[in-house]
Amino acid sequence: MVQLSFEVWIITLIHISAVVIWIGAHLFENLILHSSLGKVSLKPKLEVYLPLFARFRDVTGLASATTLYSGVLLFSVVGLGSLSLVLTTPWGLLSTLYFIVAFANHSLGLKPSSLAYRSLRMLGTFALVGAAIIVILSIYLPTNLSTFINSSWGLAVLTGSLLAVILSRLGIVQGAFRGQISRIANQILSSEDNELLGTLSKRFHSLEQKMELIVMPETILIIVILALMVFAANPFSL
Repeated sequence: MVQLSFEVWIITLIHISAVVIWIGAHLFENLILHSSLGKVSLKPKLEVYLPLFARFRDVTGLASATTLYSGVLLFSVVGLGSLSLVLTTPWGLLSTLYFIVAFANHSLGLKPSSLAYRSLRMLGTFALVGAAIIVILSIYLPTNLSTFINSSWGLAVLTGSLLAVILSRLGIVQGAFRGQISRIANQILSSEDNELLGTLSKRFHSLEQKMELIVMPETILIIVILALMVFAANPFSL
């Protein structure tokens, strides 16, 4: 049996906990929440959505960032042999920047409509996508990353990581829809103008349909990522 260091156990615990929160929240939303509220009338549905979406954004935002960054830490120490790589390589530095930005964005109580929130989100997206591109390019260069994917374990880890990046970007799209729904919900719940309510109701249903279109791709990605994680964790695949 392989003996892992204390730091690897801690990072693994954080990684698994964040995965459970992130993936669990998405599965709850995709498989339970929307289907359960499908036949509920508009105002009671919005009364559920309004407080839920704000909390959902911050919890899943922190969980997804922690999942990705703790995965990078595990990738560095277990796959490449050194935790210091997160501070000495371009992909490591960009991954660290992404985590710091995402943590700040979801823990400082910034409003999604604020310039600070949107600027941090853009910076975080740039850092994460940049790190992913550098990793992909490094595969084709004579680096330690190119030898890492020669094993089925390394290929599963890398593929799962890149798919998790895509899943996080879909989460941002869904988060934008949730933000718009929250703003519409505030207007609907505080208005008595029937004409305005009709217009807002159409916008709400349009946004809800757009959210539901992303549910299936999200769910498929979740299943594939979990399958790759299970494969990578299997000691017989090492």
